[in-house]
Amino acid sequence: MRDSNPRMPGPEPGALPLGESPVQVKIIPVPYISVKVGGCGDRAFGALWYTVGMKQIESVIFDVGGVLHENNTAVTQDLMNELGLSPDAIKQIWAEQIPLLGSGRMTEQEFWCQVQLAHGIRPVDPAENLLGRAFAENLVPYPQIGRIVKELGQHGVVTAVLSNTIKPHARALRGVGLCADFTGPVMLSHEIGIRKPDEQIYSYALEQLGRQPGQVMFIDDDERNVAVARKLGMNGVVFNRPEQLRAELQEYFPWLTGE
Repeated sequence: MRDSNPRMPGPEPGALPLGESPVQVKIIPVPYISVKVGGCGDRAFGALWYTVGMKQIESVIFDVGGVLHENNTAVTQDLMNELGLSPDAIKQIWAEQIPLLGSGRMTEQEFWCQVQLAHGIRPVDPAENLLGRAFAENLVPYPQIGRIVKELGQHGVVTAVLSNTIKPHARALRGVGLCADFTGPVMLSHEIGIRKPDEQIYSYALEQLGRQPGQVMFIDDDERNVAVARKLGMNGVVFNRPEQLRAELQEYFPWLTGE
């Protein structure tokens, strides 16, 4: 008996419907698979990238010293020359007084009083800016990192700063506009009262961003700080040089050029 409902002819098994193009799959080893819709979709709607199997990175947090700008040790030499401090004295000051100044638990006047008592130096007026003048004069930003920050922001990725710093250095950073292109919060230890690698400062950053740890990437040149971020569930990157950071970011953001 003839079939009263004949099937319409269709494509052979494995064939694509008329007018459609194959889907191109690009495998990124870590941390996700990206899928690009090619062919007509490119011409009509543009290339589409999305993540599969895990949450997309929505925010990137940058350290400042050694990441946004070259490491700056000019302050140490300036203090030795101006106040006659020895390398051992400098090391002690950085271990004992700077953490208090850098967490807002000590004023700059109190800082110099303690240093004077401990090391027998002359009285220092904070207006002399001994902690900031050489830092500002020798501040060398990484231009490529600045371009990366701007490009991430232009694509809707929230960029933020989380840095252990002191007020004289923050003045210098803001004076050259180093944090001007960040689209998210600029979180400085002396203003929020916590320093890395205290876990509380990472929790504070997540709260300010309104993100879960897995949605955030944290970049720092200190492995200890990155280790804590990873422990809390963030995606951590240890910064070595601009080219290395760009390559690692491109695994998450294939469109990033840094140019």
